[in-house]
Amino acid sequence: MIEKSNQPYNELLEKEIMPEIERESAEQLTVEELKQMVQNVDNVASEYDQKIEISKGL
Repeated sequence: MIEKSNQPYNELLEKEIMPEIERESAEQLTVEELKQMVQNVDNVASEYDQKIEISKGL
């Protein structure tokens, strides 16, 4: 059961979070870039949380 509930988060990490972190150059991320990444991760995680809550109600 726990593995099944972790699957969406693992997919999120692999498909959406990691690509956001990868960079074309070796330069450090700016503060603004980091803030944008955090916001994007929060948004996607919230969407997954909502989907999980909805699926629990079924």
